[in-house]
Amino acid sequence: METVKLSLEDNPLRKLNAADIEEWIHIDDDIEVAATFTDQEIIESITTTHKIDENCSEESGEEDDKVEEKMSWAAAEKGIETVIKFVEQNHSFSLQDVLHAHMVQNNLITRNYKVVNKVIYESI
Repeated sequence: METVKLSLEDNPLRKLNAADIEEWIHIDDDIEVAATFTDQEIIESITTTHKIDENCSEESGEEDDKVEEKMSWAAAEKGIETVIKFVEQNHSFSLQDVLHAHMVQNNLITRNYKVVNKVIYESI
């Protein structure tokens, strides 16, 4: 509730009354949970995506012969620029969200710079 109160004036959630918001927040409280994960399990699932991909392909029963095309640094930079423009123009995102998007862009550029320098250094 506090987040809604602190949101921008034109945020559509501000038009809802408190009872509707509370109902929306707690709508799934009575639904049985199929699985619960510890913080460690969540961290492992994020940091070891190859295991998840293997599990998903085993469960599907289908063999995927498609090889996913590797994304270039330039394409990644163009993508994050698009995300930044969207976040900056959309009023439902906070200033902190915009800052995070710019931080991701900065990390991407920094890592690209390091990779390029490493390749240049190794070729000397």
